[in-house]
Amino acid sequence: MLAVPLITGAALRTPPGALRSLLVSSCFVAGYFGFYAASQWLKSPPRRRGRHLPPLLTYTSASAALGLLALHLTGPALLGWIPVFAPLLVPALWLARQRNERALLGGALTTAAACSMTLVLSHDSPAAVLADWPAARSATLTSLALFGYFFGTVLHVKSLIRERGNSRIATASLLWHLVWAVATLPLWGLTTSWAWTALFGLATVRTTLLFRAARTRPVRPAVIGLIEVGLSLLVLVCALSTGAPD
Repeated sequence: MLAVPLITGAALRTPPGALRSLLVSSCFVAGYFGFYAASQWLKSPPRRRGRHLPPLLTYTSASAALGLLALHLTGPALLGWIPVFAPLLVPALWLARQRNERALLGGALTTAAACSMTLVLSHDSPAAVLADWPAARSATLTSLALFGYFFGTVLHVKSLIRERGNSRIATASLLWHLVWAVATLPLWGLTTSWAWTALFGLATVRTTLLFRAARTRPVRPAVIGLIEVGLSLLVLVCALSTGAPD
């Protein structure tokens, strides 16, 4: 999932900046592992926190170093993304401290942070997005569409594994995909391509079929994962071939 917003954002950047994209992407990936280590450290009993310190220090140091290099290359405008990510990551860490990081809110926050990287890679700062409008509309809508798909995947997987048998989660997953399929219909003017609509339609079918299968017996995680890999590749193809739901 992490690769799709990163590749898409780098591809949407004009003019292309391979070194900047590499540094910012690497900073985010290292930061992602640092975030996971921080979550493990926060929710662990004090006597067990020591084992999480080496990965926490390693990944956060690597992320900071890569971030400084990206900042040197891009300029201080890159710091403008901090107010965007802080409201997403701080509550997610708080949920980890409460040992509730797998809550839907936590999934929504971390998915939003990952999908926001499409904008971070395509534009130097939030101010640059506004200054580049309406050209930046393409990257913005792509970021939103990616969030629509990947948070739908969070709901989908939760309904099959941790919340198997919970009809409310299954219904929420189905409705989420249906809403996005309708929202990306070309007739609304947000898109001129049927690609995103077809993608969300396919995701709706996937959710429906696997939920029905899970009623009789658990669906193997490996099967769920393989389907998600295939659909993620389709998401990437869709984002790169259409530019955006635009």
